Amino acid sequence: MSHEPEEEEEEKSPEEVQLEAEIRAIELDISLMDLRRELEAQEELLERWEAWCLRLGRMAQVVEEGIRKLKEEKEEAERYHLNTDQASMKAPLHH
Repeated sequence: MSHEPEEEEEEKSPEEVQLEAEIRAIELDISLMDLRRELEAQEELLERWEAWCLRLGRMAQVVEEGIRKLKEEKEEAERYHLNTDQASMKAPLHH
């Protein structure tokens, strides 16, 4: 007893084989175009992310500079406050 499929496969003509190969080639081309489109979208996203990182880096520098200046101003104010306190202690009281 042989187990042959109920429907026998028809032999395909060379034209049918050629058409199926062309269809597969077109499907592959479409897939490649889709992949290229996705890659371009990813590249655009990467460029926007890199630009955002650069802006973020510049903002961090501005913040760091601001903090440094505030610290300098605070130290200067503290020195001035100490100097005025010392000067007022040394100054004679006028009655």
